[in-house]
Amino acid sequence: MPGLVFVFGGVAAFGRVQGAIVVFVSAVVAVTASFLIVRTVGGRALGEVDKPWMRRMLARLDRHPIITIAVLRLFMIMSPPLNYALALTNVRLRDYVIGSALGLIPPVIVYSFLFDWLVTVELSEAERWLTPLGIVALLAVIGYVVFRRRRAAPCERSPGADDAATGTTGDASGAAPATDPA
Repeated sequence: MPGLVFVFGGVAAFGRVQGAIVVFVSAVVAVTASFLIVRTVGGRALGEVDKPWMRRMLARLDRHPIITIAVLRLFMIMSPPLNYALALTNVRLRDYVIGSALGLIPPVIVYSFLFDWLVTVELSEAERWLTPLGIVALLAVIGYVVFRRRRAAPCERSPGADDAATGTTGDASGAAPATDPA
């Protein structure tokens, strides 16, 4: 069940401010419990991976775990797959809890105000459904634009850099550089 259902339930049951506090504390406890269960069962399987491309992906998490987890939480909120994946890395429990707590504050506040507004404002039936759909559509467009911009960004590697994954140098074809016979 999506975590936002619980945000809505907390706001409906306790009101905007108290509901946001209850939901925030509950969300941190829930993602921490999920982390601990998966860490106990799966260990740190992703932390021990020997693929160079995977190590490069996890390097940022190892260098800056709190800020990386906070940013991931901003976009993925209480996503169980995120909990599971982070539990299988080398991230420490303390860093996970702090990063999750920091990253959950903005979405919980925003959704608490949104849900409170939807519950209390006098809207027609069409307006009540079109407003959240418009917000979701706006977020989808923003996500699409960010995704497209990141894909179109120039590669940071220089053309002659060694490719650790394939063991080749030079151009993408893997051919040895041409030498001048003279």
